[in-house]
Amino acid sequence: MSHSNPRWCIFALVLTLTAAGLVMIYSSSAFIAADRYNKKISARLQLGEVLQPVHTHPEFLQKQLAWCGISLCGFLLFYFVDFKILTRYSWLLLLLAGILLPLVYVPGIGMKINGAWRWIRVGPFTFQPSEMAKLAVVTTTAYLLGTRNKPFERFADFLPLVLMASGFALFIGIEDLGTACVIALIALILWFVAGVRFGLIFPLIPAALIAFVVAIIQEPYRLTRIVLFLKQLFGIGDPTNGVLDPKAWHIQHSLIAVGTGGLMGVGPGMGVQKHGYLPAVFTDFIMAHICEELGFIGAVIVLALFALLCWQGFRVALQSPEPLSALLAAGMTLLIAVPALTNVAVVLSCLPTKGLALPFISYGGSSLLFNYCAMGLLMKIAWLNSQRSEAPARDAEREAWLFKQHFAGWRPT
Repeated sequence: MSHSNPRWCIFALVLTLTAAGLVMIYSSSAFIAADRYNKKISARLQLGEVLQPVHTHPEFLQKQLAWCGISLCGFLLFYFVDFKILTRYSWLLLLLAGILLPLVYVPGIGMKINGAWRWIRVGPFTFQPSEMAKLAVVTTTAYLLGTRNKPFERFADFLPLVLMASGFALFIGIEDLGTACVIALIALILWFVAGVRFGLIFPLIPAALIAFVVAIIQEPYRLTRIVLFLKQLFGIGDPTNGVLDPKAWHIQHSLIAVGTGGLMGVGPGMGVQKHGYLPAVFTDFIMAHICEELGFIGAVIVLALFALLCWQGFRVALQSPEPLSALLAAGMTLLIAVPALTNVAVVLSCLPTKGLALPFISYGGSSLLFNYCAMGLLMKIAWLNSQRSEAPARDAEREAWLFKQHFAGWRPT
């Protein structure tokens, strides 16, 4: 691997995080999957048959492995196809996401899990259209900003970008406020990186705050989480009243898991919170499970892998010679960095509780698929950067060889 080409480092980091995720998914879900399996088998027992229960089952691991294969196909597609073609037609992905998002509410197609309509059933799998929308919005935003030849002078010129990002964020925010905030934040960062004047962005801030407040108020559980977080943040009494409050159940057991792990953890497979105490232990709160079983050292290693991956991604953006590739590289990196930081902050109670997957590690096929697509696009840009940087050196070597060949037999008279 050459010093100027980080693409293989990115690939190695993605595979390492995915492998760590598979191990922790099995560790955290095997008992829950066994309970589901035992209930399913017991319901089919005939008179006189005796249930022989299993204590662990790889159901969720098997599904995640299947999604790994699908994700690898998406990765290869985004790596081998010209990124300029992909971005030029990114509006098709945006259109598809816009069609699929309302389908989550259609009976027989959409699925309501844990009280939220976010999924579509596709055979034995579930699919989350908001993950597709996240990639589509970021890619299209980078394309529109990167191919523009002049700065935005009027708000009317900037309005299509605003409507695209805010439209998807508002619709997704009805059921998934976390993903909506991620989309809005990444779009905002890309606007600043592209040089959009603050005067055009500033009027959007009050409108975004109002939309955020309305989204919180319309769902009582969101308001409860915000109140509990603010009480803890400002030290206003004991937000849990000294007992395990059902309203703060997620974060209380998350902190218990983190604290129990200590420096070295209780050991792989030895965690307690996965036995029905910590909800979403292999999805949104898998980082708490990592802290419990692998301890502070294991958590720091995982965070270091994410930090190195993001550093390599932003390095690709800085090395890109044109605005489009630079904005795309930054956007693809932010698709990993923002959810990862948010997930860890929620697990540590630095942000209000919100369901958001930890990239490459949490159980969930939709997130894994589109994160792999983003990394394929990032690696493609890294490869193109390396080709551009190596081209002058190759040309110089070729000219030197031709010079030697031309004058090899020449002698002064």
